[in-house]
Amino acid sequence: MNDPADDTTWAMIKSPSNYGIVGAKAFVEVPNGILFVGQMNKKISGIHLLSGLQVAETADDKLRTRSIAERMEADVLAWPSTLWSEICCQIYKNRIFIAAPLTSTSTQIDGIWWFDVDRLGDDGQPGSWCPWDGIEVRHLWEHGGELYGGSSSADGQIVRFNSGAYQDADGSAINSYFWTKEIGGDGIVEGFYKDFPELILWYELKGAYYMDVHYRVDGSGGEGELQQLDLTPGGSLWGTLLWGAGLWGGGDSRKDTLLYLGNTQGRRIQLRFDNQNTAGQSFQVHRAKLRMNLRRQL
Repeated sequence: MNDPADDTTWAMIKSPSNYGIVGAKAFVEVPNGILFVGQMNKKISGIHLLSGLQVAETADDKLRTRSIAERMEADVLAWPSTLWSEICCQIYKNRIFIAAPLTSTSTQIDGIWWFDVDRLGDDGQPGSWCPWDGIEVRHLWEHGGELYGGSSSADGQIVRFNSGAYQDADGSAINSYFWTKEIGGDGIVEGFYKDFPELILWYELKGAYYMDVHYRVDGSGGEGELQQLDLTPGGSLWGTLLWGAGLWGGGDSRKDTLLYLGNTQGRRIQLRFDNQNTAGQSFQVHRAKLRMNLRRQL
């Protein structure tokens, strides 16, 4: 358009995508593309990535639209249509934030779904979208290096995200843990019965405490078998060094460890890492490798 006030200078431009966008704020630019909450035939269709925008002609067959949230499709399709126009997307510090309804019964924007941009290049379904409830904002923006949100309610409140350390209401520890997917190999190997003799971990040495490592096979319930890893870095710890009597530093910040899993057999194995449900204890696992021996095909 030459003059926004003169509607005779407006021009309509259509993309070759089969999907539309549910609202004016429901999209965000990402590297080499646009991520948006889409609709088709007046129904919400999911979260999509329109990629290949570096191509000069948008009609070029290199332009691609694909769904990147099939694993949360049931949640997205349940978002009430009365709130579609208020959905808002924003990118901040390599994370995508979508202010959206959490459930089909939501009467206002009452949560945020966030996603790591670095996963967009993965083949297949990139995963993993995470819900952040208790955040009721329908506008998201970045200002002065901080992420802000405007309240979904008519109260004029502004929320600044990640402004300080989180502590739950009663001061008790947050039980922080992570379960991996079930690991059993690709293709025909997945169906074999196996030995899982060893687990190789590369992890951070966070402090003078332990991290729990659990493992269980073939979808069994409970927490599985337990081994503990000492996260003490080996050098002087902050708050424990006697000035003038000791040397600061020393030791390692990361460690490779080989864990023997004993007589662990099955088709698939699942790993869990946790902070022992203790306040002030964190853990960080960079890489996990499993060694497995094929025994027989079931």
